Amino acid sequence: MNKLFFISEEVSNFLYADASSKNLTIINMGVALFHRNTSKFSSNTECIFRISQDGLLNLIPYMTKRIVYAPNLEVFKYFLMNKNIEVVDIPEAGLKQEIDNFSTGCFILAIKLPKGGKATSEDSEEPLVEGIVMHKFVKAVNMMVSRENVSGLHLRYLSKEEREGVAKLFDLENNK
Repeated sequence: MNKLFFISEEVSNFLYADASSKNLTIINMGVALFHRNTSKFSSNTECIFRISQDGLLNLIPYMTKRIVYAPNLEVFKYFLMNKNIEVVDIPEAGLKQEIDNFSTGCFILAIKLPKGGKATSEDSEEPLVEGIVMHKFVKAVNMMVSRENVSGLHLRYLSKEEREGVAKLFDLENNK
């Protein structure tokens, strides 16, 4: 199995209702939560699966480990604008220390956003949470996000000038 998928309870009930008649032909269903980690670096990781960016928002409410929060939007954007980052270059000392303490493997960089959309480190009533799947190596971190998902994150959080500045780095030259 290379991927683990999430489906809602309603979809699960629908599938069980068809179990005896077997009229459904299912090719694919749900949202991918985990992908098998087939990287040449995966032998040093704690888990053979990594989190999928597509299913991230379904997992964040349950995560207590291997998740760090950016203190503000500027730090979050720094990660969005850099594909590979040396740990020593992370601009915020507390975040740098948290990431440096992780063992090799997948982790989540998240930010809390109030319903209005501006980033904050304060605990508002019901903050929205945005996240990026990252991979920690010994001395560096990099994004584990598809080109399409990177493009969507860039459109939501970066200005036109910032998107144009990093388009080539992320192979997004047609999506300025």
